[in-house]
Amino acid sequence: MMLNWLDKCDKRLSDFFHHLDNRIATFILHPFALMFNPSFIIVPICVVYALSRSKIMTSFYIFCILLSLLMTLITKKALNRNRPQFYGHLKYKTPMFRSKEKNCSLPSGDSIQATNFALTLFFVAENYNTYFSEQSLTCLLPSMILFVILVMLGRVYFMCHYILDTVLGVIMGYGLTVFL
Repeated sequence: MMLNWLDKCDKRLSDFFHHLDNRIATFILHPFALMFNPSFIIVPICVVYALSRSKIMTSFYIFCILLSLLMTLITKKALNRNRPQFYGHLKYKTPMFRSKEKNCSLPSGDSIQATNFALTLFFVAENYNTYFSEQSLTCLLPSMILFVILVMLGRVYFMCHYILDTVLGVIMGYGLTVFL
């Protein structure tokens, strides 16, 4: 009963974002919604390597990616939540995102990977401190939180997920990265 109520609330709130059709929001959220697409996943891996210069840290991040993909596939199969309806009449949203999304919705794999990336970068900044001053480290955590939120919003805005899909993705990404 409580889960049904939560699901209805989630779908109603998400529907608000799904119906937004704004040129500026589309422009801002587009790169964040695509960032962890399989075609671009090499970019975050290169960023982790460039900042850490450590094969071990880069290997850890790649292991997190592979484990998150496995967790995502298993969880999506078990929970079997359908993706949001795509509204083709919206002017600034293309079906490009949805044409590639064939599996279920819950959890958001992009949110899991965004959280993995953010936490890995934070760990790299604290332990391989070659690029970050003490002052920039204080700005890094809020910046990484904003980054994850923008990825979450991008996935909801482009109708790939509901809000709770992305929230569960962040929780799973945090658990995966912190407890490894």
